[in-house]
Amino acid sequence: VLLGSILLIPSLAASGFAIGFGAPLAAVFGGFFAVGISIGILATAGITLLQGSSEQAEMGRVNAAHQFINTLSISWGIALGGAILLFVVDRQLGDVEIVRNVLAGDDVSVRAAARDAVQVGLVWVIVAACGLGLGCVSAAWQLRQRSRV
Repeated sequence: VLLGSILLIPSLAASGFAIGFGAPLAAVFGGFFAVGISIGILATAGITLLQGSSEQAEMGRVNAAHQFINTLSISWGIALGGAILLFVVDRQLGDVEIVRNVLAGDDVSVRAAARDAVQVGLVWVIVAACGLGLGCVSAAWQLRQRSRV
């Protein structure tokens, strides 16, 4: 859990730098791939830790609780990221309709200013994710300290 949490921060930072400095798409995907690996390590180790500290009779509840928290985390993360992105785009352009139209799959041409606003918004989403990731590292460190006692 601690390893996955620690790997998450530089992976997110690499993704943020790739987006912020306009690196090739392969670099952005590479950063996000590393983020996915980190989350995978974290989630798998987390469920293993929970299962190892639970009684056999409670295993179903433990797995359900882990899946519930996992689903909530994904939902809240997407909602927070979307809110930050749209907030930044609104502050820079004064309108978020272009982003909504692109997400809806409409055939629209995107101005350079809109692309730049989305780029800045994504960087701020990554900054927020790094902050939350630091919270994960702190929580994982606390779990590690408690398990040693």
